This record gives sequence, C-alpha cells and structure tokens, in this order.
Amino acid sequence: RLDYNPLYKLYFQRMVTLQNRSVETKVLATRELLANAALTREMELPALSKLYQICRLRYLDGRIVSYVEHFLKPTRFPGILEQDHTKSLTQTYEEHYGLHFSRSRFSIYPAAAYGEVAQQLNITAGSPILMIKRINYDQHGTLVDCDHEYWRHDAVRIVVDSQDQQ
Repeated sequence: RLDYNPLYKLYFQRMVTLQNRSVETKVLATRELLANAALTREMELPALSKLYQICRLRYLDGRIVSYVEHFLKPTRFPGILEQDHTKSLTQTYEEHYGLHFSRSRFSIYPAAAYGEVAQQLNITAGSPILMIKRINYDQHGTLVDCDHEYWRHDAVRIVVDSQDQQ
C-alpha cells in the first residue's frame, strides 16, 4: 500500500518516488462542464458556474490504484486544458500560473464504487473504496481547485504524521 499523509504538501508523483515506488498517470478526459450543486457548494461558486475537469488514472508499480477527478476554476487557469496532464498539476500550477498551495482541506471516508469509478478502477460495482476529497487554496488563501480521489481500498494507507516534510 502507498502511505498517504494528508499533512505533507507533496504531490502524488513525489509521494510515490519518496517511497521508492514507480508511478504513472494516464489522462482519460479534459473538458469544461457546468458545476452541479454539490460542486458549487464545495468550491464556493454561484449556481451555473463553469469548471474545468481533468480525469486521470494513477498507477503504482504498474497497478491501477486510483481514479481522480480534478475540478479547476477556469478563470485561474486559462489554457490549462492544453497542458500535459500526465505530469503533476501542482507543478503546472507553479510553473505556468505562479501559484502554490498554502493549505488543503481533506474529507476522507469509506465508500462504494459504482459506474465510471468502478469501471476505471477495474473493480466490481459496489466494491469498497476510500474516497478522498481535497480542496486546495493558493498562497493568498483563495480556493482554486478540488480533487475527488477514488482509491482502491487495498492500495492506500492513510498515515498522519504531524512532522514537517520538505
């Protein structure tokens, strides 16, 4: 299992390589969409707001471990849908948009996989997963994006260590 410490400000690729594991990211879709009611609440947006969505599969040592839906505010990231999304979004934010995360808010809970999630993780509908919702804020404290991470329950371990990590 991958040790995932939500207190460390590490992007996925870095977290994996620090644990001497191999990582791969496959981009499934990039699009603009109309935010549903749940997303407008999560991202503190008015009704009928548009968002960018980037859907990716994450592999650990050649095995699919998570399906991730990233939701971004288009006004903060013009042209981002044309970027290479096999790389870290966190690095793209820093290199192309001059922003970095000052904090993140996590919701972590068990759930069941259905529909697109079960299909992408190659598991039976109703199988257990670990759901991680992360809302990220930039260096000015402004909410900029939200991730919905759907993890195979047998691929991740949440480890909380309050020690600072560089």
